[in-house]
Amino acid sequence: MAQNKDSQHLPEGLLDEQIPDELHPLLQYMVDNIKPIGLGILAVILVVAAVTGYQYYQKSQIVDASQKLGTIMAIQDGDKRIQALEDFTSQAPEAVQPSALFSLADEAMKAKQYKVAASAYKRLADLSDDSTKLVAVMGEASAEMASGNNAEAASLLSSLRSTAPENFQIMIDMQLAQAYEQAGQYQAAIDAYQNVLGKAGQESKALFEYRIAKLKNKLEKSNASAS
Repeated sequence: MAQNKDSQHLPEGLLDEQIPDELHPLLQYMVDNIKPIGLGILAVILVVAAVTGYQYYQKSQIVDASQKLGTIMAIQDGDKRIQALEDFTSQAPEAVQPSALFSLADEAMKAKQYKVAASAYKRLADLSDDSTKLVAVMGEASAEMASGNNAEAASLLSSLRSTAPENFQIMIDMQLAQAYEQAGQYQAAIDAYQNVLGKAGQESKALFEYRIAKLKNKLEKSNASAS
């Protein structure tokens, strides 16, 4: 078979004395195809460089966003700080979103901007799938209760309770009892406090027994006025 014009050959002495016979074809192939092999290696290098560059870009974006969040939190005027946080959360990198949304929700709660807080907590819950989600939903329920939307808060907490781990149950039940009580759903509030009572320490039981007794009294009055 005719050799390619551009084909090169290994030095005879190298083939004869230094390299095992079974490697000769592979080495000759590499010599004959040095250009395409070089281009293949170059392509791999370019891909690696692109990935590395993108990762560096992402890290630099996160650093820049974190610094910007710190600058926003230093704004003295509360309303301007909240507005800046709202604008920031709409375009912040994903890695910074939880911190930004929690900051927005916290600032909005302090400023009694409960709708803004509830929205921020909901967005935070949608982004999360661990204990952060539980805390975010409880935060959203607190914002709804502060707005007077107690039935909505109770619905959120009731759904959360069905999937929450055991160590969160007592906190959810306490908040759920408050939401039900403020919504005028006294029997549901009593049931929630009963759940709390079963898990509470001895030193706290008297308090929850008192609240249950008080709710039973409210329920009796409510039933009496309805009949």
